[in-house]
Amino acid sequence: MSEHDSERKGSRPPVSTEGLEALLDRWVSDLERGGPWSDKRPESPSAPPNRIVPEQPPLFDEPSPATEHSTPASEPRENVQERAPTTGDEVRSARARLRVQGMGVFFPDDGAHVLLAREQGHLVHRGTVAVRGPCALSREEWGRLGVSATSAQGLEFVLAWFGSPFDAAGAGPSWGVWSFSGDALVQALARWKRLEPATFEARLGTLGIRVLGESPESPTLAVVDVTKGQPVQGREALALLGDDPLLFAALVRAGREKGARLGQVACLVEQSLSLTGEDSPRVFALRWHAELRLGRRGVSRFDALLREEAGAAGGAQRAGLRFANALRSSGHHREAGEVRRIVSSPELDGVSAR
Repeated sequence: MSEHDSERKGSRPPVSTEGLEALLDRWVSDLERGGPWSDKRPESPSAPPNRIVPEQPPLFDEPSPATEHSTPASEPRENVQERAPTTGDEVRSARARLRVQGMGVFFPDDGAHVLLAREQGHLVHRGTVAVRGPCALSREEWGRLGVSATSAQGLEFVLAWFGSPFDAAGAGPSWGVWSFSGDALVQALARWKRLEPATFEARLGTLGIRVLGESPESPTLAVVDVTKGQPVQGREALALLGDDPLLFAALVRAGREKGARLGQVACLVEQSLSLTGEDSPRVFALRWHAELRLGRRGVSRFDALLREEAGAAGGAQRAGLRFANALRSSGHHREAGEVRRIVSSPELDGVSAR
């Protein structure tokens, strides 16, 4: 038995070394002893394949045992937040502060834990910040985005039932409440940066994740590749963001910021055709859903049916059911089922007072 193993055995009860249950057991043990999760050493690269460990070769030089968990002294923390790193050495130093343990990444600056998983070889995170709940947007915040109370209720319903949590992330990568990917992901990040530039730099800029470009319509994602010592852009940057556990976890944590949540919703609102008129929450939900799932042709088709049913008793429900039948006939079975749920839900009978 190695010296390191002996120390570990003396400091906590023996637990299984395999699987997620072992990881949870270790956290409980740490809490019982009053010791922080971050005090343990990173997992060995030889850990089982279901654990998230740094790829080989390592993304950054392994620190010496004496300084493994210390903050690099080359630059004060406040300066790092004010000026995002642009070189490989600066980013390597910033990323070295993060701690990868098993399937999790720990952020010592705010104590955040991000638990990841792998599905079909891709990093995933199901999300922990729901559209509804303590971290939901308030009606005042919806108003800041130019969304009325009735429209907000409709969009919130669609996002809560058919979208994802704000900090969800998946292959590609995809991110956020409507699984933004590609250009849409970059747009959402850019919108957050315009809303809260200081928070964006503190959460992503310090790790070498930047959004470039003066035009809001065509931002560019740039990510510092520490193996090359310089930024990469476009698809190469997106691939790096989706494959590196540290960067992927940083993207997840970013979705927990209020500015990021506002930025995600703002991207949906700013490109929408569904904010016109003074319709009911149900009609707004049907229009939002048609546009988000099927694009502008979808919302145009629903609007045509809505006009045909105008003035009839239950006209919105009738138009919705006709729309669902048309979707099912054209092979869009999932979308048809979702439309029927919107038509029948009592959550859309009135305006929420939240």
